[in-house]
Amino acid sequence: MKSCLVWLPLAAEGGGDGGGGGVAQFFLIAAILVLTITMLLRLYRYQARNRRTATTQRKPAAEPPRSHNAAPDAVVRWEVQMHELARDLKGELDSKMVALSHLIRDADRAAQRLEDALEAAADSNPCLLRSKDDLATSREGGDEQALREEVYMLADYGFSLRDISSRLEISTDEIQLILRHRQEQER
Repeated sequence: MKSCLVWLPLAAEGGGDGGGGGVAQFFLIAAILVLTITMLLRLYRYQARNRRTATTQRKPAAEPPRSHNAAPDAVVRWEVQMHELARDLKGELDSKMVALSHLIRDADRAAQRLEDALEAAADSNPCLLRSKDDLATSREGGDEQALREEVYMLADYGFSLRDISSRLEISTDEIQLILRHRQEQER
């Protein structure tokens, strides 16, 4: 109210231009003031209404969070089921990975035991793993029977043709021929 009284003498002066310009300026300022006050009141009411609705619309903790406001309840239930299924599958995959790591560790132990058994067999039977020089002299000397027995033993232990070939330094074709000869003799 006091601010209005300050403006009255200014409006009465007329601004010195001799016309009704002072009154027009007064009404313009008054209109701006009224408009500003109205807008501030509306903003205050809008914020107060939003605060009230935010406190009354709190959802209970048991209800799953809705990612889509306009989604039907069936879609929301389906989404929750998919999240649960994904969690269950992740748990199963994690348990399978742990089981697989245990199996790999057991297979490594078994492979080590087989290697140890091969070394023990080589110690008990020196002709099992002969040196390269011994192999060359045995072939030259006509020790074909010992070579066959080595091929048979390595094949029985599960070595591949390529492994036997590299250990005995003979071709895979020769190893196949020796193994085929063994099958024919067993019939």
